[in-house]
Amino acid sequence: MTPVTHIPKDAKCYARSPDFNRKTVPEKLLSDHNLKAGTWGKLIVIRGEIRYFNAGSKAPDAIILAPESHVIPTQQMHFIQVSEEAEFYIEFWRR
Repeated sequence: MTPVTHIPKDAKCYARSPDFNRKTVPEKLLSDHNLKAGTWGKLIVIRGEIRYFNAGSKAPDAIILAPESHVIPTQQMHFIQVSEEAEFYIEFWRR
């Protein structure tokens, strides 16, 4: 699979999650889930490390270190693992 490294140019940011950490991360993000059709996510790490997995992967597809970000493709099943010191948020984009 070719990694998606960008959000389409015609997409607009329409929402932002609160800042999360290991204690406040919603359980849903730690197990398989996806974004609606036509919606992309941008996971932005403020502190620490987030490991991003495509559903079914045993090894991370990406390790995102602060201050990096990672594009989450539309409809791709995925989950994350959060380091002890991690802080992050997610922007939601759509066409």
